[in-house]
Amino acid sequence: MPFGVKDIFDTADMPTGYGSPIYNRLPPSFGASAVSLPRAAGGILLGKTVTTEFANAIPARPPTTQPGPHPGGSSSGSAAAVADGMVPLAIGTQTGGSVIRPAAYCGVVGFKASYGLFPPAGMHANTESLDTVGNHGPLGRGYRAVRRRADGHPLRSAGMPERPPRLALCRTPHWDRRCPTARRCWKTLRRA
Repeated sequence: MPFGVKDIFDTADMPTGYGSPIYNRLPPSFGASAVSLPRAAGGILLGKTVTTEFANAIPARPPTTQPGPHPGGSSSGSAAAVADGMVPLAIGTQTGGSVIRPAAYCGVVGFKASYGLFPPAGMHANTESLDTVGNHGPLGRGYRAVRRRADGHPLRSAGMPERPPRLALCRTPHWDRRCPTARRCWKTLRRA
């Protein structure tokens, strides 16, 4: 299956610029696991997709302009490439909403994997504790394409925690401005 990859993944045979003009766009010495694993399964990397500089939210408007005036976040190039039919599958990343927003804006399937499901080796990190490797597939047959991508990687079981999680709450200066739904949820949580 042909695929594209967000320009924050190292590729030993293609330049990687991380969406930034400061890199000289020489190929890195090795390829990211998000590129090597699909290739090992017979995938054909057709090229890199546009991203905001270092996959940051700033600028909020990514350089991708198609298929609409604002195609979403830093994985917008991956979603737009799929929407335009350039590739049937494209790999992106998500820290906040960079896979799911572009998928929604471009009318394609977006899969934001659980943290740690796909190995991030060779990916330029934005926020290591939140970054996840995800992908886009076309609407219609997209779920099969996305599933094939997920099935091509060893899945790691998250397992059950040994004890219930502990939650911390930070009451900001705007705590009194919570919407009624948030107030009800907090009351229910405190009773539990």
